[in-house]
Amino acid sequence: MLIFLILRLVYYLYDIYVDPNGEMLIVKLLKWS
Repeated sequence: MLIFLILRLVYYLYDIYVDPNGEMLIVKLLKWS
């Protein structure tokens, strides 16, 4: 469970880095929740 949370955090940070606009980030957040 902890590993999953860490992967989620890494994915989140990676998305911000790759797409500063945040469009993909919002889509992924909606997908995760």
